[in-house]
Amino acid sequence: MKTTSKNNLVIFLNKFAPKEYLAVILAISVSIPILIYGLAAPSDNVARGFKLVVATERVFDTNGTRTPLFDTAFNIRYENNASTVELELVEQVLNEYLVPYHKLFDRHASYFALPVARPNAPTSEEKLNTPLVHNLKYINDNLGTFVEVEYPLFDLIQKAQSLAIKSNGFFNPFVGELTDFWSPLITSEEYPSEDDPLVNEGQRLELERLQSFVPTSVSEMQNALSFDIDEVNDKYYVRLNSFNGSAIGDLSLTLGGIAKGYMTDVMKEVMDTNHLERGYLYGGASSITTLSPLYFGEPLLISQSSIIKDEMGYSEPTPAYKFSRNDVFSMSTSGTYEGHVFVDTTNNIQYLRSHIIDPFTGYPANHSHQLVSVVSSELSGTELEILSTALIVMSQNEAQQFIRDNYTDIDFDVVYLASENNGHSLYRYNNNISQNNAYFHVSEGYSEKNLEI
Repeated sequence: MKTTSKNNLVIFLNKFAPKEYLAVILAISVSIPILIYGLAAPSDNVARGFKLVVATERVFDTNGTRTPLFDTAFNIRYENNASTVELELVEQVLNEYLVPYHKLFDRHASYFALPVARPNAPTSEEKLNTPLVHNLKYINDNLGTFVEVEYPLFDLIQKAQSLAIKSNGFFNPFVGELTDFWSPLITSEEYPSEDDPLVNEGQRLELERLQSFVPTSVSEMQNALSFDIDEVNDKYYVRLNSFNGSAIGDLSLTLGGIAKGYMTDVMKEVMDTNHLERGYLYGGASSITTLSPLYFGEPLLISQSSIIKDEMGYSEPTPAYKFSRNDVFSMSTSGTYEGHVFVDTTNNIQYLRSHIIDPFTGYPANHSHQLVSVVSSELSGTELEILSTALIVMSQNEAQQFIRDNYTDIDFDVVYLASENNGHSLYRYNNNISQNNAYFHVSEGYSEKNLEI
């Protein structure tokens, strides 16, 4: 896979086995080869557990504002009995890949393509004269114009379009403006807030206007993007096309429902190539990818948060379920359980306000299922992330048909958490062909049911 830079250190290290890394690093730094195996040996006194490894490079936008990578806690949980050198290599990989990819996939902030003297306090001259990274924001700001981009962004946008079409539009990367419309409303302390389209006529009309610019059919989504490749010069171009008369600010791409999954795929490839397989990738709670079937000799045990709320409105500490499987797999979770539910007393209809938008209505998805997790050893983290989002937006009947049409002949496990009939249900479809599920336990408070496919 092509990367945003040459990543010289990582490419160089690809040539060496794990123990040889130590010789290379030590030869470069202190030239004391006698210390190689002493440093490599894990300590027997370290308790079994994982060390949190994060990217240490700070990222600032063109205004000097520090931006969180992928707007989430993206990190690698690595066995804490690994050597210091191995852990430093993991950190180096995060810095080499996570930082530039974040800049490429960001649709809210601009970044300098060249270094400036003080990234947290760029001068007016630097802001005016320093070229910018051609990221997702740059594409959105140049609606209708071909933009030269680096390969990872080109690749991810192509995948987003392809998977949106495969999901019949239930996952939709063209809802950027709808997401921005709802963002301040779902954080309101009053529901419905005075700006909610349910009670505010002006807001309802604005929402309908923005939704009219969202391509939803297969042909519309195909025509909304154009791609070009200059194979001779190895250059890549993307154009976001106007739809239904949209101008800049009416239509924008968002990769929020796919970028973390794509990032876990990239990181897994790099980690596997460099034999750094003693941890797992954590792209926030929404994207998890294991690098090894076993850690400390046992499968990784994963707990899923409950959607049952306590009297204060917080999720109960007891997880909804726990599972483990003794193979390498990816997992993606999408949930509206952190949103807010209110009832319109005039018609007794329940409304859910969350960050997951139904592209066909312009409103947040509003089904009884509030969380969906999908797990597979065959599907990429990229595809799993769009699937968890699409399944939240689909009704269960639509989801059953969609799974039946696309995922019955591969390793595929899906779990729904739903609040219905004054109770809580867990629906599960398990097509783990290789039968690698070692453990699945549902907590009390949930009625376990099969998702019939």
